[in-house]
Amino acid sequence: MNYGKAIAIIRGIKGMSMQDFAKVTGLSKSYVSRIEKGERNLAESKVHKIAEKLNIPARMIYLFARDNSDATVNTAQEMGELMLKLLVEEDAKSNR
Repeated sequence: MNYGKAIAIIRGIKGMSMQDFAKVTGLSKSYVSRIEKGERNLAESKVHKIAEKLNIPARMIYLFARDNSDATVNTAQEMGELMLKLLVEEDAKSNR
C-alpha cells in the first residue's frame, strides 16, 4: 500500500496544500510530508481519522493507496466512481 500516493491524490482533488491537509486532519505538516515521501506509513486508525476529517470514505484512501499489482478491474471501477463523486462534491463547493 502506498499511502503517500493516496494522500497526494486526495490533496490534489480537494485542492489542498500540505499545510491545509495537516491542519484539517490534525497531523503535522512534517508527518504528512514523510507519508507522501514514503518515509512513514499510516496505521489503520489514522486512515479512518483522516477519512473522517476529510468527510470521505476510508475505502477511498485504501483504494488510492493500492499498488498496481493490487489493482483489479473492479477496484479500478470503484476507484473511478469514488473519484468522480469526490470531484463533483469539490466542484459544487467551489461554485457556491
